[in-house]
Amino acid sequence: MDSSQPKISIVITCYNYEKYIETSIESVLNQDYANKELIVVDDVSSDSSREIINEYKDCLSPIFHKENKGQGCAFNSGYAASTGELVIFLDADDYLLPGALDMAAANMSSDCSIYMYHMDLVDAEGRAYDVFPKYEAPFDTVFAKSKLLRSGWYQSTVTSGLVFSRFFLDQVMPMNGEAFREGSDGYLVTLAPLYGSVRGFDEKLSAYRQHGENHSGFNQRLLKRAEWCLEHDRQRYIALSIHAGRTGNSVSIEQLGNNDLLHLEQCMCKYIFSNEQTSKLEDRRFIADNAIKALKYSNLSVINIFFIKFWWLLLKILPNKYVKVVFAWRMLPSSRPLWLKKIAKFIRRV
Repeated sequence: MDSSQPKISIVITCYNYEKYIETSIESVLNQDYANKELIVVDDVSSDSSREIINEYKDCLSPIFHKENKGQGCAFNSGYAASTGELVIFLDADDYLLPGALDMAAANMSSDCSIYMYHMDLVDAEGRAYDVFPKYEAPFDTVFAKSKLLRSGWYQSTVTSGLVFSRFFLDQVMPMNGEAFREGSDGYLVTLAPLYGSVRGFDEKLSAYRQHGENHSGFNQRLLKRAEWCLEHDRQRYIALSIHAGRTGNSVSIEQLGNNDLLHLEQCMCKYIFSNEQTSKLEDRRFIADNAIKALKYSNLSVINIFFIKFWWLLLKILPNKYVKVVFAWRMLPSSRPLWLKKIAKFIRRV
């Protein structure tokens, strides 16, 4: 072991991922990087995940929860057992790419809270077909903190594309496991700019698997996803308000949502697809107006901003019978007509 290398802890969190957990574990063990530790937290899987994890007990530190507590508590358990200067929380259905740990170590700096990387987007069989996040939506770095304090959000990525410094995690862990049973990475990403710098890289760290069984898979059910996202945002805003106060900053929880473009998308989704129909047309216009204002803080290209603004204008002015279709065009690419798919492909190339 090279003591000059920073120690990197990889925490794999697993719940009923017997089909993928071995690939995830092997992707860590096969890294050439010597100074690493692997911790696997199983949150009471009912399949054979635990048996598979136990087969590797000589190569990793297993943690088996006695009751299902959700992702947040799995993060807490894994972090409490870790000792690395850098920490990666790896979803059990994802996996590290070759050389990932060497790259993470080479990019380490003393004042950084969070390092953000792109990922190969792969299908259930591990076939790469795209990159996540898209390169046309670059990571927020220099202005991440100011954008966060204004809107409660900045351009980042999801769990398996993130590396955290131990100094930062010591300030914010353990998290409220019940509040963040899912989307625990959102809690960490939200707080990171308060405690240090934010760095983003074009290189790819891992593979992000898309299949019908992961949390992201319920994005086909737009209303359910919107309701979850809005509650998740509420919990993030509360955590942000608390930690902003601890670090000498301040935020207005009431205003965060009105400046958060992604939050406003979910507000519009709930308005459009909810059967309650308690909202008036003025509410749809209010949401769209706030979203158009929030676009000025976006780091998207001019042409991307133009088309997104046009989309919001359509949602604002169209009759109700057309609004659901137009909303789905953006949220569900598979629902787009051929002409719109060609326009979207053109925008990505610009």
